[in-house]
Formats: sequence, structure tokens, C-alpha cells
Amino acid sequence: MLRRKYHHTDGLQTPVGAMSLDELDAYLSSEDAPPECMMLSDLDGFLTGIIVGPDFIAPSEWLPEIWGGEAPRFGDGKQVEAAFGAIMDRYNEIVRQIGDDTFQPILLRSAKTGTVIATDWAYGFAQAITLRPRRWTKMVKSEAGLLLIPIMVLCEADEILDELGLSCEELSQTMEEAIEILPATVMGIAHYWRMPAAQQKKPRH
Repeated sequence: MLRRKYHHTDGLQTPVGAMSLDELDAYLSSEDAPPECMMLSDLDGFLTGIIVGPDFIAPSEWLPEIWGGEAPRFGDGKQVEAAFGAIMDRYNEIVRQIGDDTFQPILLRSAKTGTVIATDWAYGFAQAITLRPRRWTKMVKSEAGLLLIPIMVLCEADEILDELGLSCEELSQTMEEAIEILPATVMGIAHYWRMPAAQQKKPRH
């Protein structure tokens, strides 16, 4: 079980009356939310990428990313606190889950087929990487960079897909497998960034 020095959001207590995740999901999908804001699954991937990444990033830096650079509209101050509280609740829940090795991502499920869809989650994680691209490059160039492949496959990154050279059927199976190992992938990434720096430098051949 991985024990780490992750950061709970010190001094940012969840407001009384915080939204549930279902309520936050409904708000993010509503007309009151900015048109470019994240939905719940990509928000979850984004928060996860921030938490397991190389550096602590303060909420003041990453919260605007959630809204797509546009301030959200709220009915009143209580709604602001409720939405903010739900986001910080999930942030701290992810911190606890990773610390206890019980992490589970929030993924979409097709209403028609029941198929689990992880593309949105993976896009959110990838957006978190863009906040510290130079730091993440260190991991990409190491053997541990292989841990990012499942997430890149789920992002449907053209470079990765071209390199794999899979048929449609093989790609579908690969994406299913990537979803299954997603919790272990996240734990592996978290473990990498908490290793001593000397152990992180092993290059990929």
C-alpha cells in the first residue's frame, strides 16, 4: 500500500451544504455553467492528474481551468460554496483513495449499450499534465513513461495509435484493457513521483 505525502487542501474546508456529485454533475451540464467547462468525468481525471503529479498545485491555479477560463454563473453565494465544496470533496477523496490504494475513477457509461467510456477522464488527466509539461517530460523520457500509455490510448492520441498499429477490433480491446488497469496505472504514476529523484532517472530504452 502506497503511503505518500499528498496535500489535502489545507484551510479549505468543505462548506456546509456542499453539492453531492450528482448535483455537481447536473450543474456542470446546465446552462448556468460556462459552455467550455469540464464535465464530471473529465473533472475527475483532471483532479487526479493534479494530485498524482510532480508538484503540489494550488486550487487558485487549477480551479479556473475547470470553468474553461470563464467565470461560472451561480444563483447565489450558497450555490458557489456548494459547487466549490463538491469539487474539494472529490479532490480530498481522491487523495484518501490513493493513500489507501483504493482509487477508483469516475467514468461515463453509455445509456444505450452500458459501455464504460474513459475518454473524457483521460482528456482531463492530460489537461492536468499541461499545467506542468516540463516536469512531466522527465517521466515520459524514463521507463516509467510507459505508465502513461493506457491514458494516451484512452485519449485516442494519434501518435500512440499509429505506433501501436492496431486494427479497430484490437484497438477496442486495448481500450477495454486500459480501462481495467486505470486504477493501477494511476497508482504507478503516483508512486513514480514519490520515489527519490535518483530512482526516477532510469532512461527508457
